[in-house]
Amino acid sequence: MINSNNIKQKQAVRNMVATLMLVIIFLAGCNGDNILDTVFLSEDVTLDGNLTQEPLQEEIVIATPVPTENSFSSNHLSIWLPPQFDPNAGTGSGKILLTHIESFQELYPQYSLDIRVKADSGSSSLLNALLATSSAAPGVLPSVVLISRADLEIAAVQGIIQPVDELSSAIDESDWFPFTSEMGIIHGETYGLPFAADAMGLAMHEDIFGSEYVSLIEANRKLGTIAFAAGDPDTVVPFILYQSIGGNVEDNQGQPTIELEYLLNTLASIEENRMLGVFLPTLIEYQSDSQIWEAFSENKFKGVLTWLSRPLAEADTYFISPLPGIENQPYTYASGWVWCLVDKKNTNRELSVSFVEHMADPLFLSDWTPKTGYLPVRPSSITGWDETLQETLTNILFSADLTPNVEALSYAKSDIIKAVQEVLQGLSTPEESTQKISERLEASQAQ
Repeated sequence: MINSNNIKQKQAVRNMVATLMLVIIFLAGCNGDNILDTVFLSEDVTLDGNLTQEPLQEEIVIATPVPTENSFSSNHLSIWLPPQFDPNAGTGSGKILLTHIESFQELYPQYSLDIRVKADSGSSSLLNALLATSSAAPGVLPSVVLISRADLEIAAVQGIIQPVDELSSAIDESDWFPFTSEMGIIHGETYGLPFAADAMGLAMHEDIFGSEYVSLIEANRKLGTIAFAAGDPDTVVPFILYQSIGGNVEDNQGQPTIELEYLLNTLASIEENRMLGVFLPTLIEYQSDSQIWEAFSENKFKGVLTWLSRPLAEADTYFISPLPGIENQPYTYASGWVWCLVDKKNTNRELSVSFVEHMADPLFLSDWTPKTGYLPVRPSSITGWDETLQETLTNILFSADLTPNVEALSYAKSDIIKAVQEVLQGLSTPEESTQKISERLEASQAQ
């Protein structure tokens, strides 16, 4: 006699396997991988703590699970991270990161760590993999993910990452820079702990200013032209200058806004700096930060406003200083990467939190961060740099605000960048450009 319960159980298993296969096929297609290569790893995964490379993503099993009585309901922790933080990269920072991960494994030898490196951008990016897996097979989402602040905003809205307020109080510690203490927070809820940061600043071929902040006009006296990618549709330089003199990109209700008085003053300063030779009209030819950095590295400019991870990646070649501004106070934007919890179930949540807190350890970060080219998230971790750079980084990071969210920056962004370009070319006055933007905003609000 056929047992109907057995049939239902078998059918459930078939459905689960089919779902998992669809996810694997989807992710393999996004990666451009052969499906069989994705299902069956191209190289064996070792169990002795070594990392095994796999195209576009890699899997690490640091220790064989040992069944034991414990406070966690599972003996497996799955972790996704972007390629710039690959512990198997063979770099100095990668080796330090791997050692620190292994030190966590030593604390919990009964658990295995499955670490996968995902693409940083494109259709197979870490964020897209999270979105696809969450929709098709949420049961195979990772336990922990290292995600950029920009992607964190999207993942939080989609409900993929989970608040940790009730699980960890580490973000309440005083040992964070002002912007990093906000980096893992969305609408008042904490979604993770900061890991590494980046900030806008001034890069130079010579150490002219050191840790000292100077205005754009003062910087011009020693550097001549200062470059930035004025043709980049996503440049943040005009917004940094605008906010440095008091302009807001959000109102008291958290809605996007532009204060026309401060915008006018910003455009007037850009016009003045064009007339003084600080900013050249030809800067509009550079349509990305990569393009302006290439021109700077070819000695076409003595100074460039850029993300500091670029010069810090070649710290023996370039020098950095706080980003020159309009007035006498330093101000810049900063962002970074945050460790977040993904798994919605109660399984492994305590272990996941323990891992995240372990990765935010100040002593580890002071050793690891200087080797990465990124900036520290904790003031105590700045000791890993030489004394001159310590002072420079301190000045930059304490003057930094978290880069505004996409919605805030997108409000009138194309109009503002177009206005900057027209002012740089002498095609429009600051007053004319501000009036045009005012009229466009009024027309948009009237619709």
